[in-house]
Amino acid sequence: MAILGNSGQEMDPAVINTATMNTLTPDSFSGATAADMMAMPADAMGGMTADMMAAMPADAMQGMDADMMAAMPADAMGGMDADMMAEIPPEAIPGKKEQK
Repeated sequence: MAILGNSGQEMDPAVINTATMNTLTPDSFSGATAADMMAMPADAMGGMTADMMAAMPADAMQGMDADMMAAMPADAMGGMDADMMAEIPPEAIPGKKEQK
């Protein structure tokens, strides 16, 4: 799928920034993929909310990196569940151990 704009149009994740994020709804992220997340600039995560995170499929988290995690507001982490946390690559979270 993809990250969708408010009119249902497919967004280019590479051009999403914090201002863009502030216009999107949680539903915009319900079809996000790992590739979408990899293409999104880390600083765009500054506009992420807990509701946006909760709307994402868990496997989209495979596209997260350390810079994205650092840029995301702490409150946005409240939208992540255990399945999402398990999908985040270990290198994105210092000290995270590989899942077995």
